[in-house]
Amino acid sequence: MKLKHLLTVALIAICGGSAIAQNLLQNSDFSVVGALASGAKDRYAVGTPWVSNVAFANMGIRVMASSAAKEGGNVLVWRGSGNSNYISQPVAAEAGAAYEVTISQVASGNANANFNVGIGTAAGKYDVASGVVRLGTSNDGVKTVKILMPTTVDATNLYFTFANTPTNSASSGSDPVSQIDYIKMVAIDALAYAKEVALGDLPSAGDPIFGISEEKIQAAKEAINAATTRAEVEAATSSLTIPALSGNWAILNATNGLYLGDAVLSAESQTATFEKANSGFYIKINDKYINMRGDNNWSMSADATAKTAWTFTLVDDKYTIKGPKGLIGTDAKTAGAAVYGDKKEANNGYWKIVDLEAAALASAKGQLQEIINDIKVPTANIEGSSSNIITWDGASVEVVKTAVEDAQDVVDNSTSLSEVNAQIEALKNFDTDIEVINNIDKDTPYNVIMAKEGLGWTNKAVTFTYSEGNQNNYAMAYSDEPGETNYNQSVYFDKNGNDELYMYIIDAAGKKWYVTDGTHVGSTVAWAGSQIRMTDVEEDAMPLDIYPSFDKKGVCEIVNIWTGEHIGSTNNNGFYCSNDNYDLAIKPAAQKRINIAIKKENKYGTIILPANVENHFLGIKFYTVSAGEGSSLELDEVTDLKANTPYIVENQSKIDDASAFIDCYAKGFKAQYTNGLLTGTLEPIAKVEAGKYLLQNQGGKVGFYKVPEEGTLKLGANRCYLTKPVASEAKEAFFFDEETAIKALDALTSGKAEIFDMNGRKLNKMQKGINIVNGVKVLVK
Repeated sequence: MKLKHLLTVALIAICGGSAIAQNLLQNSDFSVVGALASGAKDRYAVGTPWVSNVAFANMGIRVMASSAAKEGGNVLVWRGSGNSNYISQPVAAEAGAAYEVTISQVASGNANANFNVGIGTAAGKYDVASGVVRLGTSNDGVKTVKILMPTTVDATNLYFTFANTPTNSASSGSDPVSQIDYIKMVAIDALAYAKEVALGDLPSAGDPIFGISEEKIQAAKEAINAATTRAEVEAATSSLTIPALSGNWAILNATNGLYLGDAVLSAESQTATFEKANSGFYIKINDKYINMRGDNNWSMSADATAKTAWTFTLVDDKYTIKGPKGLIGTDAKTAGAAVYGDKKEANNGYWKIVDLEAAALASAKGQLQEIINDIKVPTANIEGSSSNIITWDGASVEVVKTAVEDAQDVVDNSTSLSEVNAQIEALKNFDTDIEVINNIDKDTPYNVIMAKEGLGWTNKAVTFTYSEGNQNNYAMAYSDEPGETNYNQSVYFDKNGNDELYMYIIDAAGKKWYVTDGTHVGSTVAWAGSQIRMTDVEEDAMPLDIYPSFDKKGVCEIVNIWTGEHIGSTNNNGFYCSNDNYDLAIKPAAQKRINIAIKKENKYGTIILPANVENHFLGIKFYTVSAGEGSSLELDEVTDLKANTPYIVENQSKIDDASAFIDCYAKGFKAQYTNGLLTGTLEPIAKVEAGKYLLQNQGGKVGFYKVPEEGTLKLGANRCYLTKPVASEAKEAFFFDEETAIKALDALTSGKAEIFDMNGRKLNKMQKGINIVNGVKVLVK
């Protein structure tokens, strides 16, 4: 980068053989102008005439009469703010020189103050060299500022000027901001300071916009340190010449996010171009140059012809923009506010140089990427790679996948804005709908299974439950794993006249019940639309959209078309028209395999089936049980087996065991069903109620034996127990018409029986274990 440097040579006075830094400011010829000249003496006052004090001759112009005095004559008192107030004196400044101005402050008021100190071609101007000194709120202290002169100066007699700036925070009439004791200006080592300035102006890192490499920066640094003349320092810095910039740019404020417009902040991007100047660049926005408003002014303007050269310094990934007065910056954060060209610090003065063409390309790529991200391309459940009943069509997936991959390649690799925009339009008009292949068979029962991982009811199948006679109480919940329960889990799907799917069940009586929501069965609660309910009116069936998951294998989603919500659930006993947990799997319902097994020595068994089954079993008979005359049981043989009906099973073979497997779908809505004196259970019973009768073989005698107390016996699934007939006596057991058993039972109940244990000891009553009643063995558990 071509950086502006103001370099100096030393000016040393030789007195008495020793080098003494000579004060270049004289005691006379100070021009006091501004507010004082116009009569506004509250702004500042200065004692007259300026009185020299030999003791302080090398310290500078003695403003105060003595170091102790802080009021009265010869006191420079500065109040308030305003850049029209200054004192000035001609000096014999030299081209290429360096100067240090020292100010001794002995008193202050209620605020800090910034003062411009500089050398120019006229009183109050700093167009040649300048610096700033900040006087503090403390009452004393010596402040210094260094000034660098260019190698050529038009006027031989220049003006030293000391002026306050608008950053002075005290207002007119306030307490004094500062009282000055003395002012001193001396020449310093120009070469040393030139190196200091040149090294300080070097970029700290390579510049991607203005084309300065790390290697060039390091080479310039080494050359500056080795320089022995001002010319060598200038040569070292000139090696950082910036190439002319082409193209369109925007200058973005890094703090407030607004753009540099024609001397104001802009919310919209403003096209800026750069023209190479002798030192730095001219900035042109909206066909006007960004310019300082006059030589001595802090404000900025846009002008068609007037030009101000600006230098750019990279700080991290941002730039400072510096002109003759200072940095371009602003205190504002709103569009339309002014920017200033005299900021001494980077107060909102860090800027990003944005390549508009690159920005437009990046913006277009971002837009294309958003379109790509919105297109869901399945990675699972694709036809040919999934056993799902409902899958994405593989050919459709490939078409969309290819289009997305082509578009992503443009995002990743294209440098053409027109190509990106063309891809945006192509993808906008591209049909991204992927066809769903629906292999649901309307005559096949299915299980709807919770497939979301990590839930307490994961892999549980939906079960329909209801209160008989009240369709408003039909609902759906989760039961055991598919194929492991006797409750109804089989659902069917069909389509309505709009080609929309709906779901229904077939109850044990063969009646269809359609899945709907609460509003269609008369529910008036606020959340009726989220209820799962059943109706026997097909027209009220809930229409459904069913489609596969994009990325979860074997998973699908079911959507209620009425509300657009997913069918899902919030807990393990609720299934709703809600969008909580809706990862579901639809699979053909698993049939329940039930084994009928009767040993030849037992001859009898019990069974209850969850579905209607035609009796085609050779050598096996089925009976229902009802109360007969007196205390007997009446067995009625049946031909076909009805769902959820308990039966006694007879093995007619006397030499072989009977065995048969029945595969059927579950049709039950509750765990137990009663018919006559038999109660069948579709689920295991851990503790059979006392007083019920279980079919057992005790001591070789098969019959229904009374359960002595609850918790002593259990009953397996698909088995039955007997309930005592109301008119019957409290018998200990019921047998199948065996004469010896009846005699033993009658003797026991009449009190005429003789009871012995297995050792032949006579007993007063039956005890646990095997009892011999009138010669018949009876087992008591």
